[in-house]
Amino acid sequence: MVSRCIFCRKEEETRDHIFWYCNYIEIIWSWLGGIFNFINPRSFEDVLQLANNKSPAIKELWRLAAFITMKELWFLRNECIFDKGKYDLNVTKNKILQVISDSDIRMKANMWNSQYDLQVLKKFGLKTRRVKNMKIKEVFFQLPEQGKILLCCDGASRGNPGMAGYGVVGRNCTSEFVIAISGGLGISTNYYAEVFAILIAGEWAIHNGFHDLVFRTNYKTVINAFQSQQTTLVCIYKMGKDLCRSVFLELYS
Repeated sequence: MVSRCIFCRKEEETRDHIFWYCNYIEIIWSWLGGIFNFINPRSFEDVLQLANNKSPAIKELWRLAAFITMKELWFLRNECIFDKGKYDLNVTKNKILQVISDSDIRMKANMWNSQYDLQVLKKFGLKTRRVKNMKIKEVFFQLPEQGKILLCCDGASRGNPGMAGYGVVGRNCTSEFVIAISGGLGISTNYYAEVFAILIAGEWAIHNGFHDLVFRTNYKTVINAFQSQQTTLVCIYKMGKDLCRSVFLELYS
């Protein structure tokens, strides 16, 4: 026996029909999407992608609102089937709005200082979010002198400490790509990741016959540590210089 949708009473009840295609459900999505100026989603993947080009705050709010809508629709379906409940558009909308409002304190993403963001937050009765200022900084890229190899090194951790990794890109004096190296370090600090990137780059260069090295990093503390007489890294630095004709440590300008 084929069960009919509890809302429209026309189509066979399937998960996709209940969440995306039922006339009653489409009205709910149209109302919610109208606030964000989004089309009705037709799949869970659509829900995740619709706000990709929006601010972090709008992306967080949309996904929260969509998940709450899906939850409330499923609960309403069960209530109508098992408890002889009744569905009402205004009641459903108010429930969704109430749960979103109750979740306000847990939403932390930054907003853009735009009229669109302000209008969407206002329609849900939510507080404005912190605006993350962006500063554009000009960076000058200089190639090494003839006969030298430039090793651009970087490391980072998600959290400090946290999951860390490193990366190295090597280029010659004509900007030709020579080598790219990357890897993970497990749980570590930013400082350790930056140091490890330089060590890996130096080891690769020496083993591959390069004798004039230019290391470039954006971490001044690491340069100071390699060159300071009070750290064990200076021993590694001197060993590298002994194996090469020239070793330079530079900060990104």
